[in-house]
Amino acid sequence: MSSAKFTLERIKELAYKKGVVIFLDVDGTSQEAQQDSTYSYDEKRGILKIVVPDLEIRDKSLLLEIIRKVKEDGGLGFKDSKKEILNSYIEYVSNNSDKNILQFYSDILTKDDYGALKMSLYLRYEAKKGNNIFIYKKDIRNKFGTRGVNISNLCSAGYFETEFRELYNTEEEKEFRRYYEIAVGMGARALFVNSHMNVPAIEQSFEVMLDKALRYHMKEFRIHGKGKINVINIKKFVSERKITAEDVYTIKKVYDDLDLFAIEYIVEISE
Repeated sequence: MSSAKFTLERIKELAYKKGVVIFLDVDGTSQEAQQDSTYSYDEKRGILKIVVPDLEIRDKSLLLEIIRKVKEDGGLGFKDSKKEILNSYIEYVSNNSDKNILQFYSDILTKDDYGALKMSLYLRYEAKKGNNIFIYKKDIRNKFGTRGVNISNLCSAGYFETEFRELYNTEEEKEFRRYYEIAVGMGARALFVNSHMNVPAIEQSFEVMLDKALRYHMKEFRIHGKGKINVINIKKFVSERKITAEDVYTIKKVYDDLDLFAIEYIVEISE
């Protein structure tokens, strides 16, 4: 077997190895490119770096196949010249406390939902470090639509570590999937307040959530908010909300973290 053919087969083998993270050097500025290498593989970290221009010359069909795989898997392909992004993701992969979550859901979720969860966990990691996560939110929405956004929000609030996993372990799979679909597909589990929502917008979204909760026979849903303005608006909405004896719900505070500017309420349905 020629060395060129071996190289191409090795790249394909590594690209489809479970758990491998693929980085794409689009403009040929990486260290690998300077050393005239088509790829490098860090076995300990499970990171495969591919020099796109070189692979395009060797086997364009394989390159297109790998690019398609990266996109379909919800993977993250970066130009190697973006050192701060590359280094951050290498750090995340090397010290990834989310591996157990991904392993748990690997055979439970659909391919798209798993890809959205994978990207959402990294987004959450970056958010905890105080980094700008706008580009990751945009990528998730572009790749997975509203469903992906719902997964991202639920992931950030810890639902995949707690509620969903507990439900899967304690209930029949049919019941888990019904509840999961209501939460993710219908967006009926939690109201996530963002910076584009003022108090009237929160009120409008609350009415939609309440209608969903009643329609799908949910016993409760949550209201989540992070950031000073969001927390202020949520508190204002709750304080101004007039709940009478005829209403079928109550609103209770779960936590109010003044240091992190994060708040959560639970809306309990009594119908």
